[in-house]
Amino acid sequence: MTQAVDKNCDLAIYSILFLIKDHGSLSQAQISKLSGYSRSTVSINCEKLLQHEIIAVDPSTQHKKKNIAYSLNKDLGLVIGIGMGGTTCRIGIYTVLNELIEIIRFPIDLVRGPEATLLLICETIDKLLKTHASKNRPLLGIGLGIPSPVKYEDGVAFHPAFMPGWHLFKLKEYFHERYNCPVYVDNEVNAMALEEYYSTVNRSFNTLLCIKIGTGIGAGIIINGEIYRGENGGGGNIGHIPTDSSNKQCACGKVGCIECVASVPAIIESALEGREEHQNSLLNKIDAQTITLQDIKQCADQGDRLSLKIIEEAGTRVGELIGKMSIFLDPGVIRISGRATVLGPNYLYYIRHAIQSQAAPWIGPEFKIDFSELTEDSAATGVTRLCINELFKNQLIYSENRI
Repeated sequence: MTQAVDKNCDLAIYSILFLIKDHGSLSQAQISKLSGYSRSTVSINCEKLLQHEIIAVDPSTQHKKKNIAYSLNKDLGLVIGIGMGGTTCRIGIYTVLNELIEIIRFPIDLVRGPEATLLLICETIDKLLKTHASKNRPLLGIGLGIPSPVKYEDGVAFHPAFMPGWHLFKLKEYFHERYNCPVYVDNEVNAMALEEYYSTVNRSFNTLLCIKIGTGIGAGIIINGEIYRGENGGGGNIGHIPTDSSNKQCACGKVGCIECVASVPAIIESALEGREEHQNSLLNKIDAQTITLQDIKQCADQGDRLSLKIIEEAGTRVGELIGKMSIFLDPGVIRISGRATVLGPNYLYYIRHAIQSQAAPWIGPEFKIDFSELTEDSAATGVTRLCINELFKNQLIYSENRI
């Protein structure tokens, strides 16, 4: 069980730990320069942290007498990261350095409600903990990313569109009671956006917009390294912004949402409807029950007009919406993720073209729009990073027998 350290504990310890966490590995000289503490203060507190096995000597610097560097002890504890998408759940167990130890992926049906889904998730967590956790390597916290707006402080879903029974379900409380550790719940695209931000080498931007296009459509917004959530967790809930090109009923109850025309199910529906009007389309050679985005891309690559039209319309509709957002938000980078990226370069071209058409001349020459290069596990990894950050921020990283 983790708990906050006595508030009277020397604040130098926290400063040193934050620096080591954020930089990965630092020598005493570097810590002194970055923190402003004297070398003697740094030395005393580093020794204390070493004794309690919270930090460790960086193995790559062991041979250096004067420039030994310190990093967090990766065996300090474990963190569970849960990335829930519309159809798939990914549960990973990570070190406190955000290093993946093992990840398990399995299909989920959110329509079944929270109890059945969470039971399956907990069975998977128990399996991971049985294999990897121990008394000296405890579970420090759990991060959960879900495809819904989230009231972050309460840890509850807030009006999810396609998750009946999940509205205001006490997710944070559910996991805390079962595992007796800190729990942090956020929107899965927020977690993905956080991981996009931190994984970018040589960042030259302060604002990042991550768009996930899957069963639904959502956005994660990072400003100066922090997630923007809005007042009720609805920041980035772009899937339910109406378009002028549709009068279809959305799962949220409204009409004409962008999810109705540009999500993965909507793209598949367009292909099925289009086949009836285009009898010569290559899509007619594919079983209607099994048609996929990959099928649409392959047909488009062979010059199939219907497939090319579907990709153009889907990319253009998403791009137009993102372009309007860009005028308001002025992001430095936009990353497109989710299953729809399978549609490939043509899809990205139409997204880019529509964004630039909408947002020019207000987007600058350094503005970048790309597919995400992260794996589909990025929500699990991102929410783990969020959990670790919160554990440090709230001074919850230490177990009862430490410091």
